[in-house]
Amino acid sequence: MNSTPTALDGPPIQRRRGVSRERPDSAARAERVLAGDRARQPRTPDRKVDIRRLGPGDMASLEAHLLRLEGHDRRMRFCGDLGDEAVRRHCALIDWPNTQVLGCEVDGVLRGAVELSIHPRPYSSEAELAMSLEREFQGQGLGALLMRKALVLARNRYVSSVFMTCMVGNRRMQKLAAKFGAILSIGEGEMEGRILAPWPTFLTIVEEAALESRAYLRAAFSHWPRPAARPASA
Repeated sequence: MNSTPTALDGPPIQRRRGVSRERPDSAARAERVLAGDRARQPRTPDRKVDIRRLGPGDMASLEAHLLRLEGHDRRMRFCGDLGDEAVRRHCALIDWPNTQVLGCEVDGVLRGAVELSIHPRPYSSEAELAMSLEREFQGQGLGALLMRKALVLARNRYVSSVFMTCMVGNRRMQKLAAKFGAILSIGEGEMEGRILAPWPTFLTIVEEAALESRAYLRAAFSHWPRPAARPASA
């Protein structure tokens, strides 16, 4: 839905100069939203939804998800038109050791993803966030769920500011950023949101540990052979 994060070893993030809508209580608002959303479930009662950390072994699933994005949604995700080869190149160039990637699986198929690229600074860090969600699964609370989980990872790494960039016409992403207390600024045909992330808490650490445990269990059991189907009785 928004632009590709900058690699960790790249130049410092260049902040956008434009009209800013300041929210001095951004961190406090993000804290309230994170706490309030912790028990909220996405509106997919008949489907199994799982948020988990992705790694290099999931690149094929991530690539397939991004290639399924329709023209408008792909344009919103990358802030421009990208062909299939450019999408594949984006996946191949992900700096996995320095980028946190979370996936949203619905009934076992990856339908959404968020990339969090962290830029360490003395005494604090900044990060850039990019999110994608397939059209059929938008408007069901899955984007907010992905955003909240990504902010948990950012908080646990002492990230003070999370930035996201989207096209001015991407109202859905702007609304989601505003929900989490983003400070919005407009410039050069794009809108940038800045979320002031609160410090980590015991609950955020436990929540990330739960994400890790699901990832380890999936990796461990994915290599186990499935039991053979029983023959039909006569």
